[in-house]
Amino acid sequence: MKWAQALSSNPVWSEAIAECIASTTRASFESPQVAFVFATPEYADDFANIGRALRGAFSEILVAGCTGSLVTGRGVEREGPALSLLIGAPGHGLVDIVRVHPLTGEFSTADGERLRGREPKCAVVLADPFTCDSDELVSRLDDRWPACTVVGGLASGGAKVGENRFLCGAEEYGEGGVAIVFYDPVAIEVIVASGCRPVGRPWIVTRRRGNVIHRFEDRTPGEAISAVFQDADARTRELIQHSLLLGVETSHDVEFDGRYLVRNLLGIDDETGALAVAAQLKDYHAVRFHVRDAVAAAAEIRAAAAAVTPAPDRGRVAALLQFSCLGRGEDLYGVPNHDAEVLAEAFGRPPAAGLFCNGEIGPSAGRTHVHGFTTVALAFIEVH
Repeated sequence: MKWAQALSSNPVWSEAIAECIASTTRASFESPQVAFVFATPEYADDFANIGRALRGAFSEILVAGCTGSLVTGRGVEREGPALSLLIGAPGHGLVDIVRVHPLTGEFSTADGERLRGREPKCAVVLADPFTCDSDELVSRLDDRWPACTVVGGLASGGAKVGENRFLCGAEEYGEGGVAIVFYDPVAIEVIVASGCRPVGRPWIVTRRRGNVIHRFEDRTPGEAISAVFQDADARTRELIQHSLLLGVETSHDVEFDGRYLVRNLLGIDDETGALAVAAQLKDYHAVRFHVRDAVAAAAEIRAAAAAVTPAPDRGRVAALLQFSCLGRGEDLYGVPNHDAEVLAEAFGRPPAAGLFCNGEIGPSAGRTHVHGFTTVALAFIEVH
């Protein structure tokens, strides 16, 4: 298993990709199988050219990538212009590239029999928030490949349909998405770290209409928020005033395990106390208010990285893919490169790439979910 990475801030696309190719070529690959490329919007109009340059430099390579407001590399998180490349030969397992079609979420590949006949070990999914129903997409992937680990993110940087760009093999698209699927014997570990902490007690949704909650048990959501605020300490009260969110249980159809998907609040009716939430809700959902908290976020990503312990038949982390929420980064921590540096330090500074997302895809409570305010990282592990 061999990987290499490069990151360029050259504003000229041809020079940026040439710099990245030259840097990764020095890793002396015999035949890299896959390339992940992430670019800030400054390169969007030339993303197809970037893909062609990669395929010209590395024959038979599968190229997947998308645009993002920020991209990541080994220990760094960069605003544009920035181009991040990770190439790899993950071993003897098969690798396929799949297009995610817009609206339907269906897949197509040049070798459909391989996908239908064998379940992947892992899928890295990059999708467009404007033309993909991301919740439906990950649910469909879980149903189709129940033993497959699915990670990835929703592209960012575009303000409307067509402005986010995707590379899928030899093609470039402005909608839908792309997935790289890995088959055994690839070895992986996944890190899912939230940027929020709960405040107050859990509540049960007892009356709602669509995504608007009218009652939490014996009170309105407005009354519940007032109760949470009154019971909070001074620092938490400050966070509540500018970063209050709602956590929705991840496992409504099975016994609740205490984990939540954090979602934005869309607004509250001052007269009725009803609360609109950016979430698909069900009757009797368990929910809990959360706040965005840099201290809690830093502690959680360090703990999640520390929990990745190598098995006896495994070696070091060979490469990392990082998918971080746009709500993290320097705006959250007050310092640059926080999560990328934590991951690099934890795993011996392996080659790495990634982007900041409009939603982060990763596992929780036995299913794949689209998270918010989260960093999801995929670690490729050497197998002895």
